[in-house]
Amino acid sequence: MSEKFPHLFTPGRIGNVKIPNRIVFLPHYTAIENDDNTIQDAYINYFAERAKGGIGLLIIDSQAVTFSAKMATKYIHAYEERVIPGYRKMSSEAHRHGSKIFVQLSHGGHTTLTHPPQLLYAPTQMSEPCCHYNTKEMEIEDIKEVVEGFATAAKHVKEGGFDGVDIKGASHDGLLRSFISPYFNRRKDEYGGSFENRMRFPLEVVHAIREAVGPDFVFGVRVCMDEFTSWGYGSEEGKKIVRAFDETGEGGCVWDRHAEEG
Repeated sequence: MSEKFPHLFTPGRIGNVKIPNRIVFLPHYTAIENDDNTIQDAYINYFAERAKGGIGLLIIDSQAVTFSAKMATKYIHAYEERVIPGYRKMSSEAHRHGSKIFVQLSHGGHTTLTHPPQLLYAPTQMSEPCCHYNTKEMEIEDIKEVVEGFATAAKHVKEGGFDGVDIKGASHDGLLRSFISPYFNRRKDEYGGSFENRMRFPLEVVHAIREAVGPDFVFGVRVCMDEFTSWGYGSEEGKKIVRAFDETGEGGCVWDRHAEEG
């Protein structure tokens, strides 16, 4: 394999984080969190075993930035301080085996499933196209709550000894992407209409995270480059989205992701 992929086992770098090789373990839902939405030993051991196997970078599955962000009943509450001890134990295990470790933070928006049921946050009140759940058009106070939630959660990740943050939600699903999309975002205020207005909320999240974690902590944003629908945006607007994140000057990275709406 090393002959076919000569760079696979060479060191890499994301920002100031040096990664021992180019093998990345991507986030996926495990359902082995504690019932109280904190980290249990089985969860830590699951990722520690991957680190033992030689993974260069582990990205831990999506975690909630507010209660409204949860995409399942068992979901880590990254916005609560009580997760930090588990974070520290988890990051120490990864580092002990030579891996770097990021946490993915997200707000599911119209793809969120919570218990007990509640209206799902969205830029505009409309039936969610995949499962036809009803949604709640976010008030300005709701937007501010989510921005603060991302910042608080990122701060907890840093305090927990992790090496970086992966922001999900501007990718194939999630609240940030729905604000960017002209199909989902039909608002008439400063958060809707023009491209600049539709990018306002996601960029506020980026600014808030950078302020919370300081200038050197690494974070990246997953971006949907093309919605692949007749009513969604295409790759040209996807390029504009990447440039908008890049031009913030906040030093974050952009991971691209194509999407299909169900």
